[in-house]
Amino acid sequence: DEQIKQGFIEEVKDLKSKSLKSEAIGYKEMYQYLDGKMTLDETKEAIIKSSKRLAKKQKTWFKNQMHPIMMDAQSETLYEDAYRLATAFLKEV
Repeated sequence: DEQIKQGFIEEVKDLKSKSLKSEAIGYKEMYQYLDGKMTLDETKEAIIKSSKRLAKKQKTWFKNQMHPIMMDAQSETLYEDAYRLATAFLKEV
């Protein structure tokens, strides 16, 4: 919604008028909206779905390649947990 408020539809219209296309998330869905193939609500849902799919792929890749410690950014104890992990790591180094 925020992207749309900030002129995303106009940005994609401008690209389309210049015969430029992007397959990036949001753009390909917005092209379908501009072509009358989807409603704006369907477009928003498609963008959200594509974004979530990409985030899941990225999370899986990082998990398998980097072996990160996943933390809940909304946790009440995030700072303390991060501090504890960093301190433990630095003691090992």
